[in-house]
Amino acid sequence: MKTLADRDEDMGDDIGRIGHRPTNIETVTAIMEYSRFGALAQAFVMDALMKQAKASAEAPPEAFASMRDGFVSPEAWQGVAREIADKLKKHFD
Repeated sequence: MKTLADRDEDMGDDIGRIGHRPTNIETVTAIMEYSRFGALAQAFVMDALMKQAKASAEAPPEAFASMRDGFVSPEAWQGVAREIADKLKKHFD
């Protein structure tokens, strides 16, 4: 059985280990569950997620002008940011 230190070192070789390129969920789960810094990794990820969601949710529409005609509309990007920020606020309250 692998130790957490072994798993932390393996994170760079996930394609070979699991047979496919890891999904975003698999990657974030590995970061949060198998860090040599323990639960601090979870705090870091949640803090970063909250800060980015809040910044995007509260940004003026012109901040997203470069996204116009791109793969994701500025409105959708800001909408998902607001949704995530709201969910995290409820989680932490």
